[in-house]
Amino acid sequence: MNLRIICMFLVCIAHGIYAGVFIESHIEAMSGASQKMVSMIYVDSDRVRIDTQDLYSHRSFIYRQDKDVFWVIDHIQKTVTIIDSKVREKMKTRMANAMLMYEEKIKTLPKEQQLAMKQWMAKQVPSIAAPPKLTYKKVKGSQKVMSWRCDMYTGRLDGKKKQEVWSVPWKKIKIQPTDFSILGDVTSKFNDIHEVFSKHIDLGAVKWDKEKGYSGFPIQKKWYSFSDQIQSISTVQKIQRKTLDKTLFDLPEGLTAKPLAF
Repeated sequence: MNLRIICMFLVCIAHGIYAGVFIESHIEAMSGASQKMVSMIYVDSDRVRIDTQDLYSHRSFIYRQDKDVFWVIDHIQKTVTIIDSKVREKMKTRMANAMLMYEEKIKTLPKEQQLAMKQWMAKQVPSIAAPPKLTYKKVKGSQKVMSWRCDMYTGRLDGKKKQEVWSVPWKKIKIQPTDFSILGDVTSKFNDIHEVFSKHIDLGAVKWDKEKGYSGFPIQKKWYSFSDQIQSISTVQKIQRKTLDKTLFDLPEGLTAKPLAF
């Protein structure tokens, strides 16, 4: 288990006496051989579970606010990585030391080599690189995606199309950003380790529309390369308010502990 896996779960976030929220999404990578992944997200008031599964992997990410712990489960290997406050403190210290060493090393290099080093680092840790800030513009309304009527937005970076988003008004799905407020706690835990982690969490923003640049809940997203080729497509299949089985957020038996690889 390493930091890349954690970031993967954070990119997926995009969200029992009372009902929780269930979201099922299908994600298809278009670069090279087409790869499909199913993501299922369960959000309750003080806990979150994210399941991801494709041909080669089946993992779960569970956060329990009452226990102040994250569990990352590999169902194929039958292992669990436990990320509690002590582990997070070690992560914070090691990342701070690594960044300090990196910055000191950069200062000793000529400017051309500094640029080359930064580009190399970006390739080595793309999963924790902060995503670029896109500028969105509404281009169409009343576009049907699955069973929803959506507004279509185009997101651009330096004038180039990088993303298309089809979003549905919150009132149409009877769910609000506040239903994902627990994700703000997930954000704060990882933001304390390094601020770049929180940039991967879309849901739960206090001012959702201003944070994301478009209105409503995203039903479908398409990501584009700078050569205008589709890189991946994410489509919500289901989103509903329902009473969630509390055992979904419990740690299964029979798993072997696996330390987090820093």
